[in-house]
Amino acid sequence: MQKSVAIVALIVGIIGCCPVIGKADLVLSFESNVRFMENSGVQELLILARSNNADQLIGLTVDFKLQGGAQFSFVPAADFNRDNIDQDTTSPSFGQIVTSGPDYTKFFSEVGFIGFNNINRSGSSLAIAPADATIANLSLEYINPQTFPVGTTPFGKLRIDTTGLTQGEYPIQITDIFASSNSSTMPRINASSLNGSFVVTAVPEPGTIAWSSILLSVGLFGRRRTKMPVV
Repeated sequence: MQKSVAIVALIVGIIGCCPVIGKADLVLSFESNVRFMENSGVQELLILARSNNADQLIGLTVDFKLQGGAQFSFVPAADFNRDNIDQDTTSPSFGQIVTSGPDYTKFFSEVGFIGFNNINRSGSSLAIAPADATIANLSLEYINPQTFPVGTTPFGKLRIDTTGLTQGEYPIQITDIFASSNSSTMPRINASSLNGSFVVTAVPEPGTIAWSSILLSVGLFGRRRTKMPVV
């Protein structure tokens, strides 16, 4: 009995002093405290990334899932599998390539994002599932091995349609990640995600806005009057 206890204690000691196998080296998350007004159209949600070891990736696939009835809106259903990532930032509206059709996304090639100017357009895509606009799939292929910074850094954006959504909180999940490295000894990097959410709030009543404007004007007028010299 004492021998068994000693063996168990030894195993526990070994586990305690060693790093945990399977610990995520790459973590994806979403910006926090995001609020959209009701029926405010298509809004953008920022995706963040960090790496514990400044890993170099050659590719990455991510599956996203919206809850509560919210839907993605960055490619028409008819254009599924044709929504290639583009690096052209000269279009009038970021997220659209006017020369190639409506709503061709480029949400992972903005200045300041990880991988800007390093995305292989022909091998990358961002698409909504054909029969379910609550599911989106991202597939990125990098031209050169892409270093993911240790600190939290903008990674990309997702577009969400707020039309018809009622007030409340709407969760968003990353249901799957596959990260490929340029290492022959560890071709797949351990990756995990932190689920997020956004809140839909009420649109201020016109009367409320009007009264706010009046009170603000009165306050500014009164402040100006106190600064006028006494004659």
